Amino acid sequence: FKPNDIITEVNGEKVKDNMGFVGLIQNGVEGKESAQFNVKVYRNKTFLNLSMTVPNFNYGKEKLVSDTNQQKPQILSKASLGIDVKSISYSTDTGETYNGLKVLNIKSNSLAEESGIKVGDIILEINDKAVRDIPSMANVISNEIPVKFKVLRNGEILALDAAQSF
Repeated sequence: FKPNDIITEVNGEKVKDNMGFVGLIQNGVEGKESAQFNVKVYRNKTFLNLSMTVPNFNYGKEKLVSDTNQQKPQILSKASLGIDVKSISYSTDTGETYNGLKVLNIKSNSLAEESGIKVGDIILEINDKAVRDIPSMANVISNEIPVKFKVLRNGEILALDAAQSF
């Protein structure tokens, strides 16, 4: 696993958020000393199939207890685009008005950069859903992996695709 990987499936089951991922892992190791998991990860515009073995530190104990000293893995609960944005209303010379999110900054190797989004673009839609403000964007990316973007760039509407294939 690498930074910015997005876990999409565990053993063929879709992962929607952190709790879903943790639940699949906990159920998989329950009653076993360890468990093997097939994990589908989205990285650099492509999906990879990885495997991991997770030990059950509570195996053989009567009660499951949390060890507060045990380091827990950091898992992103939501897909991260790697951008800073602000809400904007933009009017063209022809009088058309667009509401969306103006991209102010893009992190290197982020999903946004890999998708072709550029500083100054105005994101109008993610996965065919309008994004007019930060809460609407957060709602879309918290429920699904962003793979399609509609952006306004230099007065032109562009369709950008984050994934090569599913």
